[in-house]
Amino acid sequence: MASNGVILSFLVIIVLSCIDLSSSGWITLYQHRNYGGVMLVSRPVSNNDYKCFNLLDWMKDRGSSINTHGRCFVLFEHENCQGRSMKVTPDVNCRLNFEDCNFNDITSSFKIC
Repeated sequence: MASNGVILSFLVIIVLSCIDLSSSGWITLYQHRNYGGVMLVSRPVSNNDYKCFNLLDWMKDRGSSINTHGRCFVLFEHENCQGRSMKVTPDVNCRLNFEDCNFNDITSSFKIC
C-alpha cells in the first residue's frame, strides 16, 4: 500500500498539471535584500486579476526584495493598496534591495500592473 506522502505527492502533481500558468504571474517577496531570508509570499496571480492582495499580518512591513518572475507588480505601504506605492518590473534595480527606493520593510499589499 502506498504511503500518505506518495499519495499526497501524486495528488499535488495532478492538481498542478490542471492549472494554466500561462495566464498567471508569480510574485515572490523576500525578507532580506537579494532574495534572502524568509520567503514571505510566493504565489501565482492571474494576469486578469487586478484586485488588491493584502499580506498576512506576520508578512507586513518585512519585505526587502522581490522576484516578479518577469511580470509587473505595484507594492503598497498600507492594506487595500493604499498609501505610498512602488511599481516593480523586471528591470527595476531596487527589486533586489528596497532600500534603494526608500521602500524597505513597509509593504503591506500588492497588485499586478
